[in-house]
Amino acid sequence: MVSNEERETLKVLLKGRYTTDVLQKLAENGIVNKSTGKPYSPGFISNVFAGEHENAEIEAALWEVYQKRLEAKTALQWQKESLKNKVA
Repeated sequence: MVSNEERETLKVLLKGRYTTDVLQKLAENGIVNKSTGKPYSPGFISNVFAGEHENAEIEAALWEVYQKRLEAKTALQWQKESLKNKVA
């Protein structure tokens, strides 16, 4: 289950737009709702994020999306610093 502390960490980069990326990550890994055989709903993913439901696969996908966004942010910051140093 996503704890309050984990949720605060995730919120920094995921903000309000994460369900599409999580659904994509789940699809890439072939993960679907076991009871229906269909993809999880964005609402269910939001409930897992909020700590209302427990689902290890969705939690792992949330952290994978977080990691991907963190890497993108870090790369962007590095590029900015690199350009800034060239100008100075």
